[in-house]
Amino acid sequence: GTEEKAAKQKKAGATLYKGRWKDRYQRWRANQNRRRKVPYDAQWRCLDAVHRRCVLEYVEERKNRVNCSDEDPMLALLHAPPGHGKSQLVDCIRSYFETVWDWDYGVQFIILAPMNTMANNVGGDTMHAWGEIPFASDSKHVGGKSQAAAVDLSSMHLKCEAIRRMIVDVVENASADALGILETHVRQAAN
Repeated sequence: GTEEKAAKQKKAGATLYKGRWKDRYQRWRANQNRRRKVPYDAQWRCLDAVHRRCVLEYVEERKNRVNCSDEDPMLALLHAPPGHGKSQLVDCIRSYFETVWDWDYGVQFIILAPMNTMANNVGGDTMHAWGEIPFASDSKHVGGKSQAAAVDLSSMHLKCEAIRRMIVDVVENASADALGILETHVRQAAN
């Protein structure tokens, strides 16, 4: 149960959340207000929600009770028309993770998008490359693997070992199949 899980995590000694984050958070927040484009109210609500969840996980980690909370995992969907600051928000979240928690991109968090140009716009990776999702062309899968082929779980395990946050930008442009395969690969790697 949860006691056993907490004991395993304590024994493993993995620490995702660094202490003394409050000063770093205050500096990061002040820096956001000095950006060329200062986050507006709706963006701050998203950023505050991300921060609250990270603080909850920090507290759980310090009490050796990781993933033992009654709180559901953070699942959020952000929709807005083009030009309303979604990419800016992703950039702010990235800055938050790197500055406040000293996280490394690709280790504790990842930013994905369905296509190269979209991934490039947010400084991320494509879902297909990172998630080892085969491409489909006229119902035939290309790229060396069939959709049903087993993913290299060792490489996915290494990618997912410390991941705490996954952001998928312009998710509406991803197929349901690709999202399903990504989820399956991440879940298999986590077990």
